[in-house]
Amino acid sequence: MKMLILNLVRHIAGFTCSTIKSSSRNSELGSTVPKQLKTHTITRASLQMLRFRDIYSHESSRPNLKLFSTDTHQGGEKANVENFEKSVGLESVELNETLSESERLYRTEALHQQLNIVGIDAESLAVAVNKSMTTLEGNDPYFGKSAIKAYKTFVYPRPSKIDAARNQDAEVAASRTARQIDFLAKRHRSHEAEWVRHTDTDVGMVELANANEQRKLFPMIVLLDNVRSAFNVGSIFRTADASGCSMVITTGITPSPNGSGREKLSKSALFADKVVETKHFITTKDAVDYIKEEHPGFSLIGMETTDLSRCYTSITYPGRGLYTEKNRGELQWPDAGVVVVLGNEVHGVDTEILPLLDHIAEIPMFGKKNSLNIAACAPVILYEILRQWGDLDSDESQI
Repeated sequence: MKMLILNLVRHIAGFTCSTIKSSSRNSELGSTVPKQLKTHTITRASLQMLRFRDIYSHESSRPNLKLFSTDTHQGGEKANVENFEKSVGLESVELNETLSESERLYRTEALHQQLNIVGIDAESLAVAVNKSMTTLEGNDPYFGKSAIKAYKTFVYPRPSKIDAARNQDAEVAASRTARQIDFLAKRHRSHEAEWVRHTDTDVGMVELANANEQRKLFPMIVLLDNVRSAFNVGSIFRTADASGCSMVITTGITPSPNGSGREKLSKSALFADKVVETKHFITTKDAVDYIKEEHPGFSLIGMETTDLSRCYTSITYPGRGLYTEKNRGELQWPDAGVVVVLGNEVHGVDTEILPLLDHIAEIPMFGKKNSLNIAACAPVILYEILRQWGDLDSDESQI
């Protein structure tokens, strides 16, 4: 039986792309062809194999397998295909794989109108697209490959997308495509600009490990007290990497790179969770005890809005001129530094932890909201610490 099906697939796989008209038998045979399609672009071979699978899956509806013999003598091939089409309820065929000239012109005009709205010279882009299709010069360096591909996909949809293109609102689709092209072109120019440094270098895990050894580390630790959002934690890891923070400590329900929530965390961390040292403790009290025992010269600073809080710029942070060294994977800590404690998004730093801290800092609020998201607070205080230490003025900060 397997050989018979295999021979059938081989037998019909070479037939041309065609438009298949569905017959009244489609509903009886459980066909996967959409009912609303009177004319649908698809390869005859693909649809025949699809229909054969559906028919064969029902015992009572299995076709006569003698109809599909592999005999190709005396017109046997044509007869077999005709028998197959008749068996599964397929009728005649029409060739219709592309949009008509008027349809393509309408889509092109709609797209050009939207491109001009977002500030792209549509005619220049059209010239670039035409050049990429008719010459060997490659893609235009101003627009880039992805933007040109997005244009071609909209104006020249693949055969399998023809029906979708005809059924969609062309003007709405053109607006969406124009914004996509605008983004892709800007991204391309940004990546190509040598003087722009906001894109990460594509590196593997070995390079990440080496980068961890080479990071400039300051005696700063971020302690996350039962933070709920993995995306916030990932963002803080990224800030910790950017600011040269030596370690991120997670506690309680806080997602961690080696625990629950690591998938979501990693998405917003963008590999920073792979290079920043981390520890996890069951309770925040355990983490505070660890810091006081292992790093007695470090000052614990809680970020919280309370009656006891001071503006974060009025606090003097110990550790100026000191650095954390890394030797063979082990951190060598200086005698002084700072631990920044950030709390849960809803109730903040635990009220039983606040008395254990050396200072409570806050960022002044001038609006109606009482606080910032912790992912926004972290870079504010970490870079204030670096500013006080004089490290923001160093050329080494741009390594």
